[in-house]
Amino acid sequence: MKNTTHRHLAGLFLLALFCASRSEAEVVILGTRVIYPYQLAAWRLRGHLRSDRGDLWTRAANYHSRTPRHNARYRAQLMHKAWRWNQWLGRQFTTHMVDDVTAHRHGETGVADVPDSGDAA
Repeated sequence: MKNTTHRHLAGLFLLALFCASRSEAEVVILGTRVIYPYQLAAWRLRGHLRSDRGDLWTRAANYHSRTPRHNARYRAQLMHKAWRWNQWLGRQFTTHMVDDVTAHRHGETGVADVPDSGDAA
């Protein structure tokens, strides 16, 4: 779909545009159709992260392909995009480094080693 500046719009933004003039029932149906592929992708990715072997990046790349050649290429792309995302987050928000995340796998709770805002540095 093109907008008034002749740029193509896609994804969840279209849902917000269409919802403005639709009934509640139409919004529910449209939302289900638009969001389902994202839910399916998240479910598949979760399965790879929890069940597959290898490091985090290899397991995430298994979503794309388990073939070593394709997996390696996708793995490198994921790592580069994660690095870029990390750089952007660091510029936009105050972030803290968490030293040990191995204890926090699969939803386990724990306390990260991050000083409280009231602690003296």
